[in-house]
Amino acid sequence: MSPSARKNPSLPDSGVVTLELIARESDCSIQTVSRVLRGKNKEIWPGMAIRADRIRSVAQRLGYKPNAAARSMRSNRFSSIGYFVATPEGDGVSHQEDQVGVCHGANQHEYHVSLIHLPIATVDANLSSIPRALQEACIDALIVANFMALPTAIKASIRASRLPVVYLNGSDPVNAVKIDDLQGARTMTRHLIEQGFRDIAFLEIKTTHSLPNHYSFLERQTGYSATMREAGLKERIVSCENADYLTTIRNLLLSKNRPDAIFCREDLVAMMVQRVALQEGIAIPGDLALAGYNDDITAKYSPVRLTSMAVPFFEMGVAAAEMAIALCKKGGRDSLPSAVFVPRLVVRESTKKSTGLSSD
Repeated sequence: MSPSARKNPSLPDSGVVTLELIARESDCSIQTVSRVLRGKNKEIWPGMAIRADRIRSVAQRLGYKPNAAARSMRSNRFSSIGYFVATPEGDGVSHQEDQVGVCHGANQHEYHVSLIHLPIATVDANLSSIPRALQEACIDALIVANFMALPTAIKASIRASRLPVVYLNGSDPVNAVKIDDLQGARTMTRHLIEQGFRDIAFLEIKTTHSLPNHYSFLERQTGYSATMREAGLKERIVSCENADYLTTIRNLLLSKNRPDAIFCREDLVAMMVQRVALQEGIAIPGDLALAGYNDDITAKYSPVRLTSMAVPFFEMGVAAAEMAIALCKKGGRDSLPSAVFVPRLVVRESTKKSTGLSSD
């Protein structure tokens, strides 16, 4: 309570400013005060506008603040959505852009966002906390960041919550926001071919927490392979496990039949290639062209700036929030068609075999 509010003789001893108090001070009904302060009042006539201004003036003078808890009890809604993300211990992947997008989309509709983060390494020790995080966070719907494999216990808790769920980076035809990675991989592979490269390898690193059959990874490889075949070129897919990925990359770069170009499944993998290339004195793009995917911060500020496919994570976050809110308003009974976003090719120095290419 502010100092000015404490000195106001109109306030009750408790100092709590209620709708009843504002109604009495403005000489209006409680129902009218409620409509005005929620922005639901029609002010088409001068008298209505004057009355609404009087109510708002009284509310401001008394220092009124809406009681979100009381409103939630009346409507059985919290005007809040949850953003759930699980990450392995030590994971360096940032979800900043999609989180900001979710918050922006929610704020546009006057909804709040509750961040629910769970390190995968702590799941076994904290199984009892997972249901609380999903059921007692006072949320109306849940957005699940589907960027990695979720433990069975988490999946079960999501289902048990009975909340409307939107999967960010999910492949379902409804209630999901996804990337057209098939088209994105085709675009990148065509770019490399148009630059004159013919021996193009596709490199992926399989980690413990990867989604083995995630649509995104499958589409990127499928798009690469299809485009290579259509161009009459031989596919060359290189997979390595997280435990020995540097050895696999080094063997590939030092082999007698080193590829002309490497298309990495994601920018983080391309950074590993740059690291080994720098150690071994292999010039990029002079000796080897290199491309990534996602266009994260490492692509923009790597030693050799990386050509990549820019994924609109912010816009995807906004779409996920809007879909979750729409499901809330439908009572969670219906479903909505999934939203699909197409990534954009960003050409930088790492694939510039010829001059004249634009760069961001």
